[in-house]
Amino acid sequence: MKKLAAADVKVSRVMTKNLITVSVGSMVEDAVKKMIDFDVECLPVVGYLTLADRMMLSVYAIFLYNLSVSVYLMRLVDAKKTEEAQKFNKKASKLLAVLIIALIMIQLFA
Repeated sequence: MKKLAAADVKVSRVMTKNLITVSVGSMVEDAVKKMIDFDVECLPVVGYLTLADRMMLSVYAIFLYNLSVSVYLMRLVDAKKTEEAQKFNKKASKLLAVLIIALIMIQLFA
């Protein structure tokens, strides 16, 4: 068999195209059966979120919340409803604190 220089080989040439996986909820017996049936030595587990995934989702949630609040506030200001915008901003700031606490709790107990 010809040795391949890593720099000259595309990943698509050596990667597994029909990946055999198991989900987080699979039983070990089912995983072992798949390993025997497909003659593989390992199975990637799919269907779970890593800590980094959960953190990124939290950051996106906060970003989208702030973006939507900012757009609504700008519309109120453009419509010359500054008093209503100030009231909304106070409520939105309190809700942001609640959102952040909820997301931290989810991170701790997930």
